[in-house]
Amino acid sequence: MRRLTAYVLQLALVALLSALAGPASASAISLAGGHNVVATTTTFIDLLSSDERFSEFLHTVQRLRMVIPLNRVRNATLLVPTNEALRRYRKRRAGDTTHIAGAVYQGVSDDQAWYHLIGDRAIWPEELVRGEMVWESYSKPWDDGTLAQALGDGDDDRGGGDGEEKRSSGVMLKTWISSDYSVLANGVPVLAQNYSCSAGSVYMIDGLLAIPPTIRDVLQQQQAAAAESGNDGDKEARDRAEGGEFSAVERLLSAAGWSHILDMPGDGKGGSDKVRQMHTLWAFGNRAFAAELSYAERSYLLYGPEFAKDDDELHRMALEDTRSFASAFVSPGPVSIARLGVGKHKVPGFEGGTDIAVVIENGPGGGGLSARVNGQPVAKSDVVARN
Repeated sequence: MRRLTAYVLQLALVALLSALAGPASASAISLAGGHNVVATTTTFIDLLSSDERFSEFLHTVQRLRMVIPLNRVRNATLLVPTNEALRRYRKRRAGDTTHIAGAVYQGVSDDQAWYHLIGDRAIWPEELVRGEMVWESYSKPWDDGTLAQALGDGDDDRGGGDGEEKRSSGVMLKTWISSDYSVLANGVPVLAQNYSCSAGSVYMIDGLLAIPPTIRDVLQQQQAAAAESGNDGDKEARDRAEGGEFSAVERLLSAAGWSHILDMPGDGKGGSDKVRQMHTLWAFGNRAFAAELSYAERSYLLYGPEFAKDDDELHRMALEDTRSFASAFVSPGPVSIARLGVGKHKVPGFEGGTDIAVVIENGPGGGGLSARVNGQPVAKSDVVARN
């Protein structure tokens, strides 16, 4: 079977984000109103309690029963919405009856609040102004232990005692430089670094971070965007939208028995480690799939396991073939082009024994990074999804 040649959309990880802004020198980029105050406080809760500007977020954290575990976190970065930003958010949500799982206070869930805590390390301003980067938060919406962790029991893996952290992957978030050379976090302006303390760094942001959609939702947003372009007279976009631009990769994962990769892992009632972990999807479009594989090949991969279900041996063979092909387009865990950095890398495929080659280079004119996956160019990298 011929190798699939396609532009791949990297849905790693974990709000569809805009492309990296054009090159700019670090000296031209600033955090609006930026200043650094070294606080004598030790924990993030001490720091939040020390300044009225943090009062709304502190009150939210208290009501969500996050104080004890947040007090135990070290070497992290906290993005704190301004009081006005939280008031704006709650005003917009007034009357919104959308169900939110977990603990919720005035429209803010505990998982959303944890999304403002970056667990990688204490991030300094010079790191934010370098350009696009993906960070790992403490938010894990699929974890059925969220409430227990918020209560600060001994099994809390968001922050460990004595500065030791025991965390599985959290939802990723992305920072980048806007066209006016300001720093954005998932599109929300980063206003300033207000304090650094023993627990890490704190930045104020002019908005509340929303947990991004699932991989399936991101794929469907791509289709909706193509449809909108098609309505404006773009025939190619209209053709993509009519077939569902990524419906082939969705169907492929379904045929392989891996639909959970596209949706929220877990259901709040437990589940295997493989089902509950995060993934990276190297997504190919329908047009490339149709161009590189014959009708018979496509039908076999997408429908073979289902058609052969009445014959155990044929079903086993068809499922094995479909999974072998699909494994080259899925990596376990969040894989970020920005986090990997320039160089040649090997990342695992979904099933053991499958390696995916990722080659990353500096873009032309210093305009960010360009990447190739198994020799094929990545058209859009580090699109963040919650799972």
